[in-house]
Amino acid sequence: MKAKRPRDIAELLKVLLRVQDLVNVAYDTFMHVDGGIAVLGAEAEPAHYPRFWNEALMEGPSRRIPGKAKSGFPLFSLADLMGAQGVSRWVRLYDEFPSAFEAVAAPYRLGGVTWSGYLRDTAIGIERLIAVSKKNGRPAWTARKPQSLALVERVGLPFADFVGDVDKWAGLFWDVYNGGKHQANYDPDLRYVSTLALSGNLLLTACLLHRCGMSKVNLERMFTDRVGYQLRDRVRDLVLNTPTSLLPKYSR
Repeated sequence: MKAKRPRDIAELLKVLLRVQDLVNVAYDTFMHVDGGIAVLGAEAEPAHYPRFWNEALMEGPSRRIPGKAKSGFPLFSLADLMGAQGVSRWVRLYDEFPSAFEAVAAPYRLGGVTWSGYLRDTAIGIERLIAVSKKNGRPAWTARKPQSLALVERVGLPFADFVGDVDKWAGLFWDVYNGGKHQANYDPDLRYVSTLALSGNLLLTACLLHRCGMSKVNLERMFTDRVGYQLRDRVRDLVLNTPTSLLPKYSR
């Protein structure tokens, strides 16, 4: 990483952290940085380079949520994102949609996320992404309700094929989110919450990757070739055979 003008180290670290976030999402784990050196522009050929160490880059969480993709391959490649341009967009868009990016990337740094919290943070990320999108131009897709369905329609067929019935999936995801907010005695089976949380976070991830330059063709390849079939089967089965106990009282 190289700056064209003198910069505060915090500025450079922010970029490094966000690039690491992208790599973490791709590999579905915290990717430790082994080390580094700092090269000061004031010295063209210094006698030695100071060693670089940063806790956030090099020390991962003690534990984290189970993985989304178990195929042994990264969820996407640099080529899928159109190379360095896609990485640059990821870094830049983080400031525009912070809640959405944090819902996707933060669990790899924080660890210890509950399934209910994971679903809630994903839903909040979706809400705020749509709110900013409305403010920046009010595209037609943002008007759909529930907001999970609006995002499904934005991502399109790659996710629709993954879950089977998009209307039922979107309604179920949003009902479980609202049940957790508004119903004090709502205590759904965490097996089902985990399925919805993982699929919802994949939807949000796909939307952000699309904004960064990933084509619909590459998104479709990601869902068909890189996301585990086990999760796809679990999502489809839950959508087709939704247990009554999962639904908040007001939606039964």
